[in-house]
Amino acid sequence: PGDYTPIEAILLRLKTDPNRLERFDAQDVAEKYWWEILAVLSLLLMLAGSVAWRLRRDNLRISKAAQERDLLLGSLAEGVCGFNRNGHCNFINNAALRILGFRREDVLGPMQHPMFNFLEGHSRDIWDESCPLRSTMVDGTPRKGEAQVICADETLIPVDYSITPMRDNGSVVGIVVAFQDISERKR
Repeated sequence: PGDYTPIEAILLRLKTDPNRLERFDAQDVAEKYWWEILAVLSLLLMLAGSVAWRLRRDNLRISKAAQERDLLLGSLAEGVCGFNRNGHCNFINNAALRILGFRREDVLGPMQHPMFNFLEGHSRDIWDESCPLRSTMVDGTPRKGEAQVICADETLIPVDYSITPMRDNGSVVGIVVAFQDISERKR
């Protein structure tokens, strides 16, 4: 066997005791690598702060865009509402609510009431085969015409309507319906 004295001296200078390897624990890591641990924790803290700042900034931008959209839709005299591919109403402006007599919570989300009766009383299924809303959703062709709108109190109001597809990368993802009460004109 050789002389291990120089190796033991190096291990002692490195503050490493060969007998301690059996009981090496987190405290030993913290004592030996405290600077590296502090640097990594500082970097993680800065990264978390950066992510939190970006999330807050993006949420403010989204909130501002939604507020601008609501102001724009709210200033229109025509009723405007949008439906996704599942037929759920995902936005409606104040003019549409006023014309229809609904509350916003009655209309948004899964369709619980057939607002648009395009079949002149033949069907109240909004996604019926002959429904122009469904047709625009399927073929992406804009449509215009006159129809009856079913109000909250079950009365019918004649409207001029325009149905336009919403597209994302060329695929129809929903539709926008704009309509105007033409009751006075029909009298």
